[in-house]
Order: sequence, then C-alpha cells, then structure tokens
Amino acid sequence: MQYEKIRTYCANHRKDLLPHLKTLVNISSGTTNPEGVNEVIGYCQRFLDTLGFSSKREGRPGLAANLVSTSPGNHGARILAMGHADTVFPPEHPRREFQRKQDKCFGPGVCDMKGGLVALLCGLKALKEVTGGFPNMITVMINGDEEITSPSSKGIIKTLALKADFGLVLEPGVSRMRVVTRRSGLTKCILMVKGRAAHSGSKPWTGASAVRDLAEKIPRLEDLSDRERGINVNVGLIRGGMARNVVPPFAEAEIDVRFRTGQQGEELMAHIRKIAEMVDVPGTKSRLKTIHGRPPLIFTPAAMELMKLYRSIATWNGWHLSHGRAGGCSDGNFASSFGLPTLDGLGPTGGHAHSEREFIYTESLFERTLFASQILGADYMHLLSVLREMRNASRVAGGSMP
Repeated sequence: MQYEKIRTYCANHRKDLLPHLKTLVNISSGTTNPEGVNEVIGYCQRFLDTLGFSSKREGRPGLAANLVSTSPGNHGARILAMGHADTVFPPEHPRREFQRKQDKCFGPGVCDMKGGLVALLCGLKALKEVTGGFPNMITVMINGDEEITSPSSKGIIKTLALKADFGLVLEPGVSRMRVVTRRSGLTKCILMVKGRAAHSGSKPWTGASAVRDLAEKIPRLEDLSDRERGINVNVGLIRGGMARNVVPPFAEAEIDVRFRTGQQGEELMAHIRKIAEMVDVPGTKSRLKTIHGRPPLIFTPAAMELMKLYRSIATWNGWHLSHGRAGGCSDGNFASSFGLPTLDGLGPTGGHAHSEREFIYTESLFERTLFASQILGADYMHLLSVLREMRNASRVAGGSMP
C-alpha cells in the first residue's frame, strides 16, 4: 500500500529533516528584512526544482518575493499548498540560532512556520521517491509577507484558489493530533481624534482635549467584545498630546477587531463607526481608518468531506485526528473566502510562537511530514466530483460557501 511505503520511507529518512530546519531557522527572515526572506524563498525554490517543479517569483518593491511552484503532470486533484517564509523578528532582534533540546526544537520561526515549510518540502520529496512522481497537480505557494497580512500576495492567493480543488495550509497545528478548520476574521483600525490646543495654565478651557475624547470612546469600543460569540475588540496602542502643559490637540488608537463570521464583522464595524462619530468632547472631531484585515476561515461542507478522508488516513497511521479553531489568522482565511475548501494547521505543533521561547515538538515534525506526504499523494477520485459539485453550486448561488 502506498501509505505504508511512504511511512517506511519517512521513518528511514527522519535524520534528513533537522538539517533543513536548522538551515531555515538560522536565516533571519523578518518581513522587514526582504533579503533574508528571499534567502528562505530561494532555498525552498531550489529544493522544489530538484523535484521537477516549475517555479516563478512575483512581488512588489520593498517586500520579498512570493514563490509559486507547480508539480509536473496534469492529473488528479488540483491542490494548493500554502506557507510563508517571513517571521515577526526584525533584523535588529538579538540573534538566536536553532537548538534541539530533548524532545523540542527552538529558534526564531521554528513553529511559525519554518517547521511547516520543512514538512511540506520533505513530504513532497518522500512522495516522489516512493511513487516516482506526483499523483495530483500540486501548486506550492510560499509568500514573504504573511505576517503583515499578505499585501503583495493576496491577489496571487486568489488567482490560485480559483483554479484549485482545495487548499492545505502548513501553519502550526493546534495540538499533536488536531488540525485547524476555523479561524477568526480580523480587521485593524486606527481611530484618530483631532482636538484644539491650548495652554494648560492659561485659559485651558479654550482648548478641546483629543485625549479625553479618545479616553471616553475606549471603554465603549472594548465593551463590544463578547467572549461567548468569539468577538474581541482590543485597543492595543494609544498615542496623543504634544506636551505636559498643552491641552492635547490630537490622539489616536490602534484597534484589533476579531470575529467568527462575516456578518459579525460587518455588525462590529457598524458599531465601531458609530462610536467614532460620537463627539464626547465639544470641539473635537474623529476619523476612523480601516487598515486591512482577513475574512474568517469557515469550515465548509466541502472541507468537512476532506476532513473525513484525512481522518481515515490518520486512523491508518494509528492516530485519532481531530479539528478545531485557532486564535490567529493565516492565508487560509483568504483562500477560504475565495470559495476554496481549506484545511489549516497541518504543520508541526509547538508553542510560544512570536517569542524568544518559540518551539516545536521534534516528533511532530516527523509526524506532520509523513502526513503531508500521504495527503498530497492521496487518491481523491471519488471525492473530487463531490467537491466540484459543491463549489459549482456555491458559485451559482452567487458567492463562496457560507
């Protein structure tokens, strides 16, 4: 059986994975360091080229490239496999290198998501070594700006998503045997308040405090949060004022808005705009600026069908695979919003992402590499007609699946 041959191959090549992980982790590839991100992208491209993939890079000035690589052949399911090469650590961040201690691997980006890149690349290699090729049409998209909400790659994701049957995202898993099927949506806003300056010791009443007006609005904004419904509004950064002895003529707050459904997001933004329009201090005026965001990742009926198949593959390995929600966002949010059935969190599991304590469990790297190889090489013949019928029905209805 193919699954057994893949498992045997992966077991015999466990030692090959960690050198790749060490190399990628030791490359400083914060989003604001395009040279480093491009170095990771180049490493992945060379690896894929040795497997016979055809690669191209796209991007825009000031950011790293986005890699799109396509497997040879035109048969089987059209799979879009996604990951990102950038991390949150800027070039000036104290240098930390890859370390393996007991059952864990540490280093910047090891969890989010260089471990996932290694699982994808080595999973593809295992598949080719065992089968001699690729039973499905696999497109690998690795971008360099995911950590800043994919401004240069969102359009690429849309183009690829519209051509694929389903999407797989190698972001870190929720736990050892749990993958991600739901993610919250995200909107980022800046609330700017303009006031009127005045000397605080000489007729301060002639001024209008922007800071006071903003301070009145913050509790109303955060009171929109509803834990049970998965809604959170967080005012995370505040700036304002000119000097200690000046009535503040300006103030602003950066707001993080999270929601589980598109309707929740629309309702939240309507409430936030209403709060922004209120004048709590006479003489002030507010303006709300929406920066960017991501729609929710929805567990669609088609994704449910995929999950059934993957559970059967996991069971064959002796695993009990479950699924659930993850707190953060990923490019899976975009892919799902374009109507693509998408499963996420297929990469190695760990913890403390975006911090100096970031790690993955070493065994999970081996497990997720095996699983990636098996699902990329699975037979989707009977499932494809179901997936395509569901997607066509959604398009006739006038949008992506609910």
